[in-house]
Amino acid sequence: MIGWIKRHVGTSIIVAAVAIYAAYETSTYLFVYSDDAYVATNVVFASPEVAGRLQALNVRRDQEVEEGAVLFLLDQEPFELNLDYARAKLTLAEAELKLAEDTVQAAQTRIASNESILVDSNKTLERLEDLLSRGNVAQQKVDDATRDRNVTEANLADSRDHLVGAKQAVVQQQAEVSVAKAAVAQAEWALERTIVKAPSKGRVGPVTAHSGDYVKVGQAVMALVTDDDWRIIANVRERFLESLKPGQFVWFNLGSEPWHWRRGKVRSLPAGVARSPEQTGVLPFVDPATDWIRLPRRFPIEIDLLGLQDRRRLFQGADASILVVF
Repeated sequence: MIGWIKRHVGTSIIVAAVAIYAAYETSTYLFVYSDDAYVATNVVFASPEVAGRLQALNVRRDQEVEEGAVLFLLDQEPFELNLDYARAKLTLAEAELKLAEDTVQAAQTRIASNESILVDSNKTLERLEDLLSRGNVAQQKVDDATRDRNVTEANLADSRDHLVGAKQAVVQQQAEVSVAKAAVAQAEWALERTIVKAPSKGRVGPVTAHSGDYVKVGQAVMALVTDDDWRIIANVRERFLESLKPGQFVWFNLGSEPWHWRRGKVRSLPAGVARSPEQTGVLPFVDPATDWIRLPRRFPIEIDLLGLQDRRRLFQGADASILVVF
C-alpha cells in the first residue's frame, strides 16, 4: 500500500483530498461545532436623567450590587430649591383660584339680589301706573319708579357681565393651578432622579466619573454588567441553520475551562443578519472576513446556560465553544 502511494503520489493526494472533503461534508450532517462564540449578558450604562454635580459614588469597580442599590448621588440642593419654588407657585395659584371662585360667588349673589329688586321694582311701577290711571298719584311718582326699575335692570346686566368675567378668571386660574402642579411634579421627579439605583442585580464595571464632576443628562458614569440574561452567542455558518431548532440541546465550554463541556439549550435563531456594518442598528452584523480570507456567512444563535450563572461566576465577552450533535 505504501509502495503504491509512493508510485502514485499525485493520485494519492487527490484521493486523500476527496476523502477529507467527503468526511467534512458528511460531518456537517452529524454535528455542528463553532469556536466563534462568547458569553454575553445585558450591560447597562448607568447615567443620570438630570444634569448636576456628582456628589458621591456609592460603589467601586467590580463590586457586586443588588437590584435597587444606590450607585451614585447628584448634589440635591438645587433640585430641592426648585421644588420649594414650584410649591410656592402652586400655593399662590391655588390662592388666586380661591379668590376667583369667591368673586364668582359674589357675582351670583349680586345677580340674585338685583333680580329680587327688579321684581319689586316692576310690581311698584305696575301699582303706581294703575293709581295714575285713576288719578290717585302724581306723574312724578311713576317717573321715579320707572327710573328705579331701569337702574335695577342696568345693575342686573352689569352683574351678569361680571359673572361671565369671573367665571373666565376661574377657568384661567384653574389652568394656572394645573401648570403649577405639573411644575411641582416635574421638580419632584427631578429630585428623585438625583439618586441613581441599580436596575438589576449585577457587577459594577468601569467607572468613568469622579465625585465633584459635573455630569450631563445621559452621560455614562459607570457600566453595570447585569445578571439578567446570561447566555452564549455563537456564530454558526448558514448551512447549519436548517438543522438547528429552538429548544435543541447543545454542548458548550468556556474559554476559562476549555475541556469542561456543559449542557445548554438553543434559545433562538436570528431572523437575518446585516450585510454591512451600516445596518447594525437593525440586524446583527458578523464580519465575514479575517486578515487574509473571507469566511462563509455566519449567523449568531443564542444559547441558554441552564442555570450555570447561578453556580459559577461568568464574564461578559468571555470566549466559548459549542457543539451540537444531531
